[in-house]
Amino acid sequence: MLHDGASAARGAMSHEAEAAAVAAGEVVLLVPGMASTDECNAVVEAALEASEEAEEDATTETPWTPQTGTRYGLTTCRLYGKFEHSPVPARGRTSKNPLPASTDALLEAILVRTLAHIDKCYPLMVAALFGDPDDSGAGGSEVGSSPTSLAELYTRDELVFAQAEPAINVYGKGGAFLPHKDHQSLTVLLPMSAPIESVFTGGGTKFWPPAAGRGMEAAAGGGVGADDWSAVLWPSAGTAMLFGGSVDHAGVPVLSGKRVMFVSSFTKKRVWTKEPDGSWKRE
Repeated sequence: MLHDGASAARGAMSHEAEAAAVAAGEVVLLVPGMASTDECNAVVEAALEASEEAEEDATTETPWTPQTGTRYGLTTCRLYGKFEHSPVPARGRTSKNPLPASTDALLEAILVRTLAHIDKCYPLMVAALFGDPDDSGAGGSEVGSSPTSLAELYTRDELVFAQAEPAINVYGKGGAFLPHKDHQSLTVLLPMSAPIESVFTGGGTKFWPPAAGRGMEAAAGGGVGADDWSAVLWPSAGTAMLFGGSVDHAGVPVLSGKRVMFVSSFTKKRVWTKEPDGSWKRE
């Protein structure tokens, strides 16, 4: 199910139902205006320049395995700079030189803005996905009774990002991403490229309903039935797609041009401390 977070029809689904649906992997939220046209253009320009360097060195692609569950196409490049939080190298190809500091700063500003917007507009979803289940109150809260806030968790370095994310993916002709689950609490996908023919054709993000992907990542070839998908989205540049970590999705092969995506999936850092009586407490 798709849900336009900016639509006046949003009232058709209660905030409680919306939070539960995202947590259950039943809804993809579309949130426009998370990056301006000028910001998107600046990111695309820097990403294309960096990806050209990686293309010169590309010789192989990373094969899909049931352990990884994903694969980059040969003409897909993952880019990141100091803004990248994970110390683990990305699978697939990366640029020799990371994105420039100015682009890093811009991407971080876009992410922080998006997190703050999610906090404001989807507080129950944030509480359902990131709140401490041991806390009292509607949806849970942080230790100390303060409300869960993604922006605050990010500032305190209490969000754990997926391998080599946040990052920029550049999809050239034939570039794709096989069906997979992110296995994080929340994924934020932000297209930087406008979905118009003069920029790229093909592409898009394909989604499967919850039942279709059962056992998908253990299946040979890593795919789900071609006829089981529910939607392919080409949001406008700067429109965020939000969904839970159990959602099966894929990057559709690009037919021409280049498609630039800002990808970020994350969960809350969990810290366990040992009590004097020998028991463990999660903070």
